[in-house]
Amino acid sequence: MITDWQFIQDQPPGDNTLVEASLDRLKSHYGAIRSFTGDRGFHSPENTQLLEKENVFNGICPKPVKEMEERLCNIEFVVLQKRRANTEARIAILKNNYIGKTLRSNGFKNRKLQVGWSILAHNLWLLSSFAAENRRNELEEKLNAS
Repeated sequence: MITDWQFIQDQPPGDNTLVEASLDRLKSHYGAIRSFTGDRGFHSPENTQLLEKENVFNGICPKPVKEMEERLCNIEFVVLQKRRANTEARIAILKNNYIGKTLRSNGFKNRKLQVGWSILAHNLWLLSSFAAENRRNELEEKLNAS
């Protein structure tokens, strides 16, 4: 599910400057955050300090190769990076299957609305597939019990 997104009008800032605001939004909507994961673009000493201060596990890929090699020995980091790969694929699905090659709406406000509707459609599709899977599992359990 896509739970946090931001459609930026002008030139987007570097990913490393987006962590604090994203963390604040997530905390305000969901409470305590256990971990924060991102690619190397999100890495910065300031973000490392922020996550430590907030007691949030840092799953962001470090830029220095030596540090990355060390982090790859941490099982939780590796699991979060595998999960991040799924997120990258999910974004591609959203872009290719829901939004299309280009945003056809004119103006920032309309484009933002189109992206929002696409995310809603995507999340509803995902929820319905979860519900269908749960229903199949329930029916399977009933068949196996009898």
